[in-house]
Amino acid sequence: MNTITRPVKLVVCDVDNTLTDTYLFWGVATGRALGALSKGLGLDWKTLAAAVLKAPGQYRFCDFRALTNWLEKNGHLGTAKNPEDDYERAIIKNYACQVWFDLQKRMARFYEGVPETLRRFKEDGAAIAFFTDTEASSLIRRFWLMAYNAAGKDFNGAMNIMKGVDHFYAMPSYECDQRILRDVPHEFVCAMRERMTIWKDKQYKPNVPHMEYVLRDFGILPHEAIMVGDSDKDAGCAFSGMPFAWARYGAELLDDVVRLAKQIASPTFKYGLTEVMKKIQEEKYKIDITLYNGFAELLDHFHGVPGAAFNPEARHSVRIEHLSSRSFDVAAGDIIPGVHVMELFRLLSRPGRPFLSTHLPPELPGQGSPDAVYTAGPERTGQQATVPVLAA
Repeated sequence: MNTITRPVKLVVCDVDNTLTDTYLFWGVATGRALGALSKGLGLDWKTLAAAVLKAPGQYRFCDFRALTNWLEKNGHLGTAKNPEDDYERAIIKNYACQVWFDLQKRMARFYEGVPETLRRFKEDGAAIAFFTDTEASSLIRRFWLMAYNAAGKDFNGAMNIMKGVDHFYAMPSYECDQRILRDVPHEFVCAMRERMTIWKDKQYKPNVPHMEYVLRDFGILPHEAIMVGDSDKDAGCAFSGMPFAWARYGAELLDDVVRLAKQIASPTFKYGLTEVMKKIQEEKYKIDITLYNGFAELLDHFHGVPGAAFNPEARHSVRIEHLSSRSFDVAAGDIIPGVHVMELFRLLSRPGRPFLSTHLPPELPGQGSPDAVYTAGPERTGQQATVPVLAA
């Protein structure tokens, strides 16, 4: 164990297979439920799996009832021969859905040590953000189950765990939340929504502009935060001196889970330790810390310090580390309010270089025009970047 740890103001965490073994409980629940459909309805497994792969991701991962309805609507579950057959088919479909939901409820749990580790960072003064590609409604339901189980099925305990996270970043839900959140307490749903930003541009990881947006929300620089994740896509989000802690333990999947994921999960993802490691090497992503045995190992390398606080007003400001322009100079720590930088300002290679938040917030699409040309200081003489801006 290290005796000297590095201070960090913000811990940015992926969720799936970083904080919880999503692929395991998803694989067990989905495999058994699809098996019940295949056997009960007399469907070929490979044909059924190919049909499932075409369904919206939210259904495949987080809402088996919606998945079953989608398969039925699109003609992938066959047709009833008569009213009696229709009744029997309905029983089979309901049974498969119940299998899925029961397993999800029991198995949706944090990895060992996750709540305690997050609480330790918070007690030391650091902020916590969850940054995931999961749809908002699916994230709420999953996090409710994880927090509720961790709190010993105590509502107040689950609420306290959720409120220990300063902010959540997620993808838009595929459809209305009403059905998927029907078994989640309304108070929990509302409280979590108040702490959530939804990426309306629907751009998935790896996504540096989104990470820039997160850092701007908390008013810090890249080297003052850490990104923790299990996949190559998480590694690709860390930039300009931001350390990446690879949750290697989350990339280690059972062979059966890998096979199922390749059949019916996202085709753009890499599954299993070998594939993830290969992709990280191919993309030349930098791994600063490897967590072999669990999330709690993060405390062997980092400790929390105050200095980051979620502030949505910061979304309309640009923080400067150092920059010289043709017409004026700004110094470290200066804030330029009311300007939304739209294009990537690629002078950010490591701490000490200029830092600009470089994209419009996803919910503020707009047209910009080249308004200023900034040049770096003496160490980058001659390099320029045209920065279209949009005045507030």
